[in-house]
Amino acid sequence: MKQLRRQLGAVRRRLSHYRQLATSRLRHHRNKQRHLRLYKPDISRAPDRDRQASFVQDGVVVVRDFLPKDVVEQIVTEVRPSVEAVADNRYVGPLRTLTGDEGGLFRLYNVDESLAPSSRAFFRSAFIADLADSVCRPGMHSADRYVDYKANGGRDKTLAYHIDHWKVRFKAFLLLQDVTDDHAPFVYVKGSHRDDGWRRRWDWGYQHKETAGSLLPPDEVRKICRRFGYQEQVFTGAAGDLIIADTRGIHRGNLLKRGTRLQLVHLYKMNGPEDYAC
Repeated sequence: MKQLRRQLGAVRRRLSHYRQLATSRLRHHRNKQRHLRLYKPDISRAPDRDRQASFVQDGVVVVRDFLPKDVVEQIVTEVRPSVEAVADNRYVGPLRTLTGDEGGLFRLYNVDESLAPSSRAFFRSAFIADLADSVCRPGMHSADRYVDYKANGGRDKTLAYHIDHWKVRFKAFLLLQDVTDDHAPFVYVKGSHRDDGWRRRWDWGYQHKETAGSLLPPDEVRKICRRFGYQEQVFTGAAGDLIIADTRGIHRGNLLKRGTRLQLVHLYKMNGPEDYAC
């Protein structure tokens, strides 16, 4: 009898778990549909209609020579000593930092507030803010701003194919140096930000397991590309170039083959409640 009660208890717990999972999945589906209804680009609000169209179609757009070389050089002068100190584990300043678990990625946040006034040309750019606002009805807001530095071979968790979220993620990257294939260039699968059928599994994976559920094996990415006609592109460029991507799409980082890689990153999220907007 005791054994039967234990077995019945285990069955009830499993049924309760499945009910909770089904409820969570239904809630996620409804929130995703609400989010997608708000993802309606408005051409009249775009500072550059062609670049907005490229972002909407491909999920990524490049603006060459976004900032002049002298401004970029001044930004580098202002940020490099501190971010190198973060990499060497000797930074003692007031700014928030991040060191990747694998020792190849380092970040320094909110440098535009005091450390690097020249970086405001990027972080407070009206062009970038207006372009972000134009891709969805409620507009978007600044959610994260940081210096992104790769060293020591550049090994980190972003090397695997992944999605950042099931929600729109408007992320701007300003190259602070010339980036070749040797300098860990950004890799993006063009078109993968669209709400095609493959996303159902991986969007739920992110919602249910966050980072662990958002990683895609290379074989799976190749299958998705073949089925939906996506194309992978490696984004090299010159100092001062701007790359804007919807990192809801499939993307990954790269290993450093030589030197270091320095860039600024600005993340925008949709305005509105967290459950279905930002």
